[in-house]
Amino acid sequence: MKRRVISLLLLSASLAGAQSVSWEPAAGFVYPAGARVGTTTRVLVGGRALGPVREVRVSGAGVEARVIGNYRSLRQMSGDQRAVLRYLTACRRAELLDEDPPPKPDALKPGEDGKPKPEAKPPSHPLVELLPTLSLAELRHWEEFLKRGDPLQPARHLAETVRVELVVAPDAPPGPRELRLLGNNGLSNPLRFQIGTLPEHREFEPNEDPQRPPLDLPCVVNGQIQPGDVDRIRFRAARGQSLVVHGAARSLIPYLADAVPGWFQLVLAVHDENGREIDHADHFRHDPDPVLAFEVPEDGIYTLEIRDSIHRGRDDFVYRIALGELPLVGSRFPLGGRVGEPLEVALRGWNLGSPTLVLDTRPGAGAIRSFTLPDTGGFLYAVDDLPETVEGEPNDEPGSAPTLTVPAVANGRIDTPGDHDMYRIEARAGSPLAIEVVARRLGSPLDAVVHVAAADGRVIAWNDDHMTKAGHLHLDKGLVTHHADPRLLVEPTTDGPLWIRVADTRHAGGPAYAYRLKVIARRPDFELRLSPSALHTAAGRHTPFAVHALRRHGFEGEIRLELSGLPEGFGLSGAVIPAGADGVRLTLDVPPKARAGLLRPKLVGTANIDGRPVTRAAVPTDDRMQAFLWRHLVEADEWLVQVRGKGPAITRVGRGPVEIPAGGSAVVRFKSWKDLAPRISPEPSAAPAGLTVSRPRATKDGFTLEIHAPPDLAPGERFNLIVDLYPAQNGKRRGNAKFPDNSLPALPILINPARTP
Repeated sequence: MKRRVISLLLLSASLAGAQSVSWEPAAGFVYPAGARVGTTTRVLVGGRALGPVREVRVSGAGVEARVIGNYRSLRQMSGDQRAVLRYLTACRRAELLDEDPPPKPDALKPGEDGKPKPEAKPPSHPLVELLPTLSLAELRHWEEFLKRGDPLQPARHLAETVRVELVVAPDAPPGPRELRLLGNNGLSNPLRFQIGTLPEHREFEPNEDPQRPPLDLPCVVNGQIQPGDVDRIRFRAARGQSLVVHGAARSLIPYLADAVPGWFQLVLAVHDENGREIDHADHFRHDPDPVLAFEVPEDGIYTLEIRDSIHRGRDDFVYRIALGELPLVGSRFPLGGRVGEPLEVALRGWNLGSPTLVLDTRPGAGAIRSFTLPDTGGFLYAVDDLPETVEGEPNDEPGSAPTLTVPAVANGRIDTPGDHDMYRIEARAGSPLAIEVVARRLGSPLDAVVHVAAADGRVIAWNDDHMTKAGHLHLDKGLVTHHADPRLLVEPTTDGPLWIRVADTRHAGGPAYAYRLKVIARRPDFELRLSPSALHTAAGRHTPFAVHALRRHGFEGEIRLELSGLPEGFGLSGAVIPAGADGVRLTLDVPPKARAGLLRPKLVGTANIDGRPVTRAAVPTDDRMQAFLWRHLVEADEWLVQVRGKGPAITRVGRGPVEIPAGGSAVVRFKSWKDLAPRISPEPSAAPAGLTVSRPRATKDGFTLEIHAPPDLAPGERFNLIVDLYPAQNGKRRGNAKFPDNSLPALPILINPARTP
């Protein structure tokens, strides 16, 4: 590792205190968050409850990974370790200044009896390994770190660090990947990692040195912002260059649970040699990640200034910035096309080789697809199976509105500020219509609003923003925080024409303000999301996870869940989303003789809609919190199940729902080891208030539990009950048992009418 990668010196500056207690491993950041094709790169991954980590998994082809070492935070040093580290730092300073070394600290001196003390060693950490290579300027920053007692912003969820080596093949496909760690606690959540094509650099401290050679473009700069930190990167540019500076921060780590607004808000500014600001940005349209695009005014050395908008900082404030005459798509039209038909898109932006691009519409690749630009992101586009049309101006009055034949998709654009588009459809009484605009979900800055008017001009329906939520959990697109796309259901009471008006709520407009207006007969449907995207389990275990239902166009029916892609014996308990429910918690049931390994199952849900079966695949996601409150389901590339070791085999006796009267009880029987009952303490997880579970009562071949339902549950109510099993002592949960050893198979509960005397 090159010594100039000195940002490592501050990498653990705020990794505070003891590990935050959690059963599941959680990776918080990877730095740097990318690598160039054909290179070998060492990265650091921070998180909690990780390990020790033994393996690293990177999605896609062309990347090999191995673990170099596992480390604890330098904030957890003992007094002797800190003294030894200060001594070694002073020795390095003396070496650089050609001075005598300092005296040894007490930690390295013999004891009072003259015998040597147990040898005090510095902590094992990548930063300590770099110490003998630091320059004098770099050493000053290291000494400042050692002087600080407590971190400015404690981050116990980043208390562990893993160093990983990644070998990226020359033919590795560029684009986004997912990186996961596998340790003793299981498989971590995915972190976003970018495979690029440009030379890679890392910012290092101090980075204000005017003697440091400027970077040559194009390139990618990787860095971290610590509390109050401002990074300054010098680069060489020539007059007339069409320069793009593309920042990535929120796109690397979408959500931070303990920081407002819920992500690292990157700010970029470019200054010339006289300190004059050339350009700056803290966002790009509605995207929190900033982009600068400007023509270089003069030959010279320019400085890129990088900081957080409110001067926060921490190890997970990671950024990647691409600089150069790079292609960047500012707008495109249309935003999608019909499956199997040619789709040529007109482009506007910077450094584009062609004004048009032909996109893939082959069947089977999904309704939302991506076109990747290796170092500046790319864009999303839609592929539908409906007839397509393109709006033509003028169409802002009922008399000039084109007629759409339902079903249809109209590709339009709010061309200028204050513009609006109108469409005419023929409605039939009693035939509901579903109307939807897709714009923000495809990256358009349009904040659309839709009005539907009758022939007499009376508005019969309208919608601005549509979002699907269950409490604080947003079920729709996990990376969208402003659900600016409208969706509404119109139920005509008479035959005749209706007019649909599409506009921007802020009266904005321009070439980028494109949309897709979809009008169809009401089609009840649903989508599924499962969470988390990785399960850690063992032979004989029952592992809980969640499946969320996004119900469309009035569908309220029951959804039955099924597994595929797993060996024989695996199954689900509680595999039904009840009618009208937003989702369900259920368990993956692993057979007692399951072999250890990594599995890639699929989960689908099937419902009866209008007399026909409809099946939808569940999309793997991870439930992430934004700024202390809102939660989002962030999509992952794959659902992974890691099987290791063995657990006690427990099976339920009987099938079907457990029927309990409101205010009454029911007894459920389980088969297990005959002496298991006194060793476990069952506790309901996320159950209705007032629901209780008795202590297990041993039977000849297992045990029984009595479940008591509170009297305020409604007759006919259905839900799954997850019961976690904690280790017990003398019939009670052990005081230090913070995590369950296992769970029971999910129990479908049906509340019957209360008993009468």
